[in-house]
Amino acid sequence: MTGNQIQLDMPLISERVKHVITQHGLTQKQVASSVGLSEQVFSNKINNLRPFSLKDLAALADFFGVSVDYLTGRTNDPVVAVPAGESL
Repeated sequence: MTGNQIQLDMPLISERVKHVITQHGLTQKQVASSVGLSEQVFSNKINNLRPFSLKDLAALADFFGVSVDYLTGRTNDPVVAVPAGESL
């Protein structure tokens, strides 16, 4: 890692995404459609054939109500922290 680059653990991200999909009882097709990806592109990303973009991670986090930090493995707590006085 050099400069401001951050190395993301794509296999961990895929596992976390699969986990929240299962928790919500949804299919990959339903999630792909909800976050604006084709089923094939989403399948490639969840199977580590293509990386998730920050836009993808933000859309997935919003859709599932978890934090991007949770999806990327920076925390094991999926709860989104909302500063006092603010709402989602």
